[in-house]
Amino acid sequence: MAALGERDGKRLVHVVVGSGYRARPTDLLTTDRLYVVDDDQILTALVPGGTVPPAITPSDMTDVTSTAVTEIVGKGWYINLEEGEKVMAPVAIVDGKIFATTYLPRVNNVDACTQTIGGARLYTLGLGAGEAVGNARFVDLVLPGLPPQAQVLLQLNPPGSGSEDGTGTGTGGTGDGDGTGGT
Repeated sequence: MAALGERDGKRLVHVVVGSGYRARPTDLLTTDRLYVVDDDQILTALVPGGTVPPAITPSDMTDVTSTAVTEIVGKGWYINLEEGEKVMAPVAIVDGKIFATTYLPRVNNVDACTQTIGGARLYTLGLGAGEAVGNARFVDLVLPGLPPQAQVLLQLNPPGSGSEDGTGTGTGGTGDGDGTGGT
């Protein structure tokens, strides 16, 4: 998934991708990551005889695994996922926020009589620096097995938007129902 953005006064494209080998979801021998690559060359057309920009590698990016930072140095950021955790579905980007589901092949099995098929998480992160959106970077989902991709539902006229029937274009708040936001 990609989104237009800006960093340090440069226009760029944030390319968001997670790693994980879908054919081997229970593999524990890899370190998978969630990446946000800042590509400031993609908006510049290559001219005949021009040079191809160098590849962007993790060493060119800021590791924000332990905490979000206020300044990204380099060409983006990444988060190391927990042992065995992997991104198995496309991410979603809405309003500067990343929504990504991950699969964890190992979870605490509370019932010794049943087989554990793994668990899932939903990450909600700020696109700019990987900061938590809300109280935490992720929540554990009550969903066994491989999670689906994050689905974002937009409500055109949320409650309190100034229209009792949900069709108004009010500004929200404590409106009186006429769509003007009240007096």
